[in-house]
Amino acid sequence: MWRLVNFDSGCHMIGTIIATALSSGVIAASVSFFLTLSKETMLERQKKMESAFDAFSSFDNTLASYFIQSMSYVNGKISKDQLNDLIIASNNPVGSGSLERLEMLVGFYFPSLELDLRKYLAARDLLNVVLNRFDRQEAGPKDYDGAMRNFIEQGNAFKSTLLAEGRSLARLNPLTFWLRRENAFSAD
Repeated sequence: MWRLVNFDSGCHMIGTIIATALSSGVIAASVSFFLTLSKETMLERQKKMESAFDAFSSFDNTLASYFIQSMSYVNGKISKDQLNDLIIASNNPVGSGSLERLEMLVGFYFPSLELDLRKYLAARDLLNVVLNRFDRQEAGPKDYDGAMRNFIEQGNAFKSTLLAEGRSLARLNPLTFWLRRENAFSAD
């Protein structure tokens, strides 16, 4: 008539069901936690990229203003003293912390942009060298124009790289961001 159920196997089944439910909850909570963390990290990186772009724009605009004013000097339209007066009157010290902020952001968060930043800064340095050579009458306006074109090209290239990296961050979802980040760390 009535059969007795083996108490041990019944408890084992109930224990298995409870353990499965608990482990499923833990896994779901873990996945949710990591996706939320990845989303927050991704949004933070997007903010850092925006900050890097702002720092670059500020620094680039300051340099461009300086080098454009220098063109008038190189082309003989103003004297060196007049160029210095224009620079002082602009009351915009070259960099004003923008370069340091840009280098810090690239170094900490976007090391893949380091090479393009170095090319841009090398173009700036070359333009300064040509301007100094012009002062010593060792270079002419054509040399300055060539260095200026290179500076503009490198600035545009770095800006394009920044924009491409920013767009790639904007398109990521938290899961692919987390996977991309994990792959980046495992390569080391």
